[in-house]
Amino acid sequence: MAKTTPPQAWHGWRLLVSGAALSLDDFAVGLALGALAVPVVAAVVIFGVFSAVLTLLGLELGAKLGLVTGERGEVVAGILLLCLAGAMAMDWL
Repeated sequence: MAKTTPPQAWHGWRLLVSGAALSLDDFAVGLALGALAVPVVAAVVIFGVFSAVLTLLGLELGAKLGLVTGERGEVVAGILLLCLAGAMAMDWL
């Protein structure tokens, strides 16, 4: 019988690169909001709340998805992101 191993946790450089990529995305949004003269406090509060809530939701759903998909969880998440991007590109969302 084949042994099943739990998915490996992200750590080290992999986690650092993911955090940096998200921060660059936030930086780009900040530049756009700054160009539109959006109030800084309102933008920080709204982005902070949404980032915290969606991060916690993603961690919970990701943990459950990881139990079901195992090491293929990254592939499943990538496919879901591509489907979401396709829907947005086709103006469905």
